[in-house]
Amino acid sequence: MKRRYICLALAMVLVGVTGFVIFLAVTRDPVNETNFDKIQLDMTKTEVQAILGRETSPELVWGANVWHGRRKVILVSFDNDGLVLNKDIRERGGADEDMIDKFRRWLRLD
Repeated sequence: MKRRYICLALAMVLVGVTGFVIFLAVTRDPVNETNFDKIQLDMTKTEVQAILGRETSPELVWGANVWHGRRKVILVSFDNDGLVLNKDIRERGGADEDMIDKFRRWLRLD
């Protein structure tokens, strides 16, 4: 009987840990250096949006479209044909690492 409770407790812990890791993977911030490196010159806006999602700022900043993440900001400029002309990534001011970010970094999910 005691063995059954131990197995049940271990199964519940395993399910909880698995659920937490899945949560971390699903809620990953797309505005990061890895995705920034995927953006190439002459990509279309649709291709950039496939990587980063929709812009988080509807207005242009310094003539560039802006994507805000938890810790990074990505700016992408497009030419008159709608192709990537320039890109930049910056640290977001005042963005301290919270516990979720620490777990992501520890598990190498970011």
